[in-house]
Amino acid sequence: MQNLVLYPAAALGRTLVLSLLLLVAGCTSLPRDSFTLGDQQQAEVSGFSNIRHWADAPADELVQVSPVSAVVDADRRAPVRMLALSGGGGAGAYGAGLLVGWTKSQKRPVFDVVTGVSAGALIAPFAFLGPRYDPQLRSLFTSGVAKSLKQHRGPIRALISNGASDNDNFKKLIAEYVTPDVVFEIAREHASGRRLLVVTTNLDAQRATVWDIGAIAMHANIDKSMHLIHQVLLASASIPGVLPAVKISAVANGRKFSELHSDGGVATQIYTAPDVALAGGMAGRVEVPNGSSIYMIVNNSVEPEFSVVKATSLSIASRAYSTFIKSHTRQTISQTYNLSRRIGLDFNLSYIEDKVPYSAMDPFNTEYMRRLFDIGYSVGSRDTWKKTPPILTGLPVENVTLTEN
Repeated sequence: MQNLVLYPAAALGRTLVLSLLLLVAGCTSLPRDSFTLGDQQQAEVSGFSNIRHWADAPADELVQVSPVSAVVDADRRAPVRMLALSGGGGAGAYGAGLLVGWTKSQKRPVFDVVTGVSAGALIAPFAFLGPRYDPQLRSLFTSGVAKSLKQHRGPIRALISNGASDNDNFKKLIAEYVTPDVVFEIAREHASGRRLLVVTTNLDAQRATVWDIGAIAMHANIDKSMHLIHQVLLASASIPGVLPAVKISAVANGRKFSELHSDGGVATQIYTAPDVALAGGMAGRVEVPNGSSIYMIVNNSVEPEFSVVKATSLSIASRAYSTFIKSHTRQTISQTYNLSRRIGLDFNLSYIEDKVPYSAMDPFNTEYMRRLFDIGYSVGSRDTWKKTPPILTGLPVENVTLTEN
């Protein structure tokens, strides 16, 4: 397998911008309306109600939340099938390919609940609506349309903004794929009892926000529902410091202000259940019908990968962040597995095992994404799933390194 080549001029320019951002991050900001913790606790998006909840909300609050009650309703007898899609940037191509391949196997189920975080948030609407939207998944991750997302601002604009890149191209891409027809179909499926959830990180509150996309789609004003859905998807997939955080207008106690939402992967790489449920705090309050199942698609490697790290600030920061993601993801996988055993869910897991060259300077490289899509397609077409969390034994595998000349 050939390594991807990282051109030094482009790498230097991007490293310079990122370094400058790090140096001045503490002294540059954009003006915002002030609001209090009390306002945040009461805040709702203007014109909407009951469309979101905190991932770390207490059990007493969660049992009243529509997406949660839809799953744990004791009167329900049909098996519940849940799909959880993780973050991963361009590696979301793996999950997209897996779903398309799964369609080919003719064993892909209709999911009652679909959750998405970051890159998984972009996949989730099409996974929720089913195989008819496989062409959109293939196009989004293999056609090259994602290349426009890596365009950077000039250094001066970057310094006075909240991210290194504009999100205009990202907005256009989301609007192109998440059309009025998509929103209408999401609303129809929500009315039938199915649930589509997307996670963002509320930076002001430092908490994960779980958005009920179907409830938003049900709004009488399609323009308002589309605008908010686009905002939530954009925020969930906006990597901090690379893409700007998203301001979402809210109202509380008669005051209007904006919340700042960013990459859902900051708070959780994959969302399978509220925090209290993963911790065992809803024992006796969560019941699922016999035959229920959960499928976790992790758009990342979860096993340690050996690689000699350059002794530079950016290399160390990148390696530390990658290590954090793997550790956090493994923890969520283990917690979900334990929860599944407690409540009788059939546990299914898939993650990237093949080693594919990757450059943090070119995260949406089309060749890289097509390779991962094909790998995912092969896995999905065989309908093969891991039934337990990865057991880490022996030495970590050796990572594929990048050529930097």
